Amino acid sequence: MKTLFIIGSFFPSQKGGPDSSIFWLVKSLSKASYSQNLVLSFFDGLSSQDIKKFKIEKNKICKIKGVNAIFFSYFIFKIFSFGYWSYLIKNCKKYDLVNINSYFFSISILSALIFKFRGVKYYLSLRGEIFKETLKYNYFLKILL
Repeated sequence: MKTLFIIGSFFPSQKGGPDSSIFWLVKSLSKASYSQNLVLSFFDGLSSQDIKKFKIEKNKICKIKGVNAIFFSYFIFKIFSFGYWSYLIKNCKKYDLVNINSYFFSISILSALIFKFRGVKYYLSLRGEIFKETLKYNYFLKILL
């Protein structure tokens, strides 16, 4: 099974909780001989030491402790990443399932629309984003969405 994971930042970044939890999930799945996984993330929250240590190159597949990931560059906001959109449109049909991490991540809805129109199975991981306590942050935007 080929699975694609989409996340705003990813291990070795420690910008958010999912950075590490998605890493460990994908690492475990990748150990299964029947599973091929790739993480799409952004060049965000990475230290120069980690970039050197893991030989991370923008817009190219990197292997981080056995996990394949692509860290895309972007212009000002992540939604303005030509490399991300190009990769997604060209390759989304190659995956059996896509995990989109975070409903309120700026590219989630547009990515989901692409998957919907291309007939690719996907799901959104909300990770507590619609709990009453978390809705108070960016309230109007979240209610609109």
